[in-house]
Amino acid sequence: MPSDNASGKQVRTIVISKETSQYRIVTDDPDNWRIVANRSFAQGELLEPIDDTLDIDVRGVDYVDVVLEETQEKKRVYSSISAVPCDASCAQVALEIPWCFMNHSCAPNVRDLWIKEPKDIAVFAGSLTTRAISDGEEITYDYALEQYQYAAPFECQCGVDSCRGTISGFYDLNRKEQGRLLSHASPYVQDKFRSEFVRKQVNISSFGRHLVVDYWDCDAELLNEEARLVELLALAADAAGATVMAMRSHKFEGQGVTAVAILAESHISIHTWPDAGYAGVDIYTCGSCDPLKAYSMLEKALSSGRAEYVEILRGRGDEERSILPIKKEPPLRSGLEQDGAWFYEGSVPGRRYCKINHGFSVTDVVLKECSKFQDYLVFDNPAYGRVLVLDGIVQLSTYDEYIYHDMLVHPPLFAHPNPKRVLIVGGGDGGTLREVLKHNPDEVVMIDIDEQFVRNIAACFPSVHAGSFEDARLTLLFEDASEALKRYEDAFDVAIIDCNDGVGPSEILFGEEFYATVACALKKDGVCSAQAGSMMDLEHLENMRQLMTNQIGPTTGFKLTIPVYHCGEYVFFVSSNSCDPSGPEASILAERQAKRSIVTRYWSPTVHHASQVLPPDSTLW
Repeated sequence: MPSDNASGKQVRTIVISKETSQYRIVTDDPDNWRIVANRSFAQGELLEPIDDTLDIDVRGVDYVDVVLEETQEKKRVYSSISAVPCDASCAQVALEIPWCFMNHSCAPNVRDLWIKEPKDIAVFAGSLTTRAISDGEEITYDYALEQYQYAAPFECQCGVDSCRGTISGFYDLNRKEQGRLLSHASPYVQDKFRSEFVRKQVNISSFGRHLVVDYWDCDAELLNEEARLVELLALAADAAGATVMAMRSHKFEGQGVTAVAILAESHISIHTWPDAGYAGVDIYTCGSCDPLKAYSMLEKALSSGRAEYVEILRGRGDEERSILPIKKEPPLRSGLEQDGAWFYEGSVPGRRYCKINHGFSVTDVVLKECSKFQDYLVFDNPAYGRVLVLDGIVQLSTYDEYIYHDMLVHPPLFAHPNPKRVLIVGGGDGGTLREVLKHNPDEVVMIDIDEQFVRNIAACFPSVHAGSFEDARLTLLFEDASEALKRYEDAFDVAIIDCNDGVGPSEILFGEEFYATVACALKKDGVCSAQAGSMMDLEHLENMRQLMTNQIGPTTGFKLTIPVYHCGEYVFFVSSNSCDPSGPEASILAERQAKRSIVTRYWSPTVHHASQVLPPDSTLW
């Protein structure tokens, strides 16, 4: 092995082709050689035969001089920077040429393909395209799938929407990303990850929860999509708080798929019968995981019209019966009765869950549909008028919706002296938007995850939105607000979080990370209001107030009574880091109301301050 006489470093020289029928090495930037496609590739196509790649053992070699045969251009490749592992130690001992010139992307267009030889040895079998690649397009891959952990993480500048910001290896990906990408990582990264994780789980309890599930009336096309079902199992594991160690799947020649997610905490499996619209699922977890969260996630993802499960407690070694079936007692009445004559609300989260039923007679079922995010029901009632229900929980009625929307919107907007740019998260019925527009802002950005719901519900509640969706000042985004808001910084005067209770698609909107994102999106003098929940759930209210105080600023509450709601008395919180969240004195509020020419049905300067008064023994705010 020759050495560099000047430095004493060990060096090798490799001569390769600059161009093949499939790719070419572009050298117009001496510091950044890159690989470019020499033809178009379809998704899932093998990018190059195995023989086109040189896998060089660089143990003891400090760098390799790569020479392009056609042009004699030379580039020095350092082992410490560009080498990758070739065994479970994850030591960087192999240099893949020419792929060492490929740039990183958090959304790459190729990934490595590995096959198992006899004796279960993993062998590199080429690179598969993850999407279609056009002629002349740069070829990229994800460094985190090659390296378990970088000694010196570096800033990522790939520029894709999903960019992670820093490249630090597979170890530092979040659990959801690890679960999604583990099956695509190199065998060495997989082995390292599994051995590290298993070592941490050695003392985990044998106690487990086992759900045996039947999903009926599912999306038949989805039940035949092997890749999509594997992805759903990874998402279900993440929802349960479990860690995916491996994935196995098989698509049957006739129809149907079997897939298994092997978890550090046990397993999730699925077997499908597309013609019957049926999926049989087994969810078994130990430790602190919650299999019911995986169950709920899969129920929505599979668009199941009917789901049943049996829960079993297992591994109870210190009990007389190691296996114990759990008797599931649903509310006596919950949801729309079969004859459509009554609707019962018995599944409101918190202290009332399955303990209280709230009944409504139904004169007409106006709409009953299910989006990929939630079930929604609209019916007419002789006392409350038209009623909206999401996932079994009443959201509003035309009789008293003005109370809700007045008190969610006007306290923060009148607290701000000049609200010109307003954010609404949720609010798909349009009532919050209607009231916001009365303050004559320059722009309103509204983000709701469920386009199907917003479009379909508008025709049912014209008096609620009052045509506000047609206003030119509205920017309406159908996205996950927890992700969409990351594009905004120092952007809004007021943010209004108009979400339902902390279940289903709204669950993430009650977390610390979400409110940290909201805080970044607000201007320094910004104000935020949020629907917080029932006065019966004091612990939840205290936690949410503390969360908003930590992330946004001092927080106060507004207490109001909404007759259509399960217990009537609800709380909205207002936070601000620059102004008093309780608002200015009544005379200033009245002056601002008159100046903005705003007519309200419930809110007034007097009600504004009166609604903040708590009983003498309460310390909620």
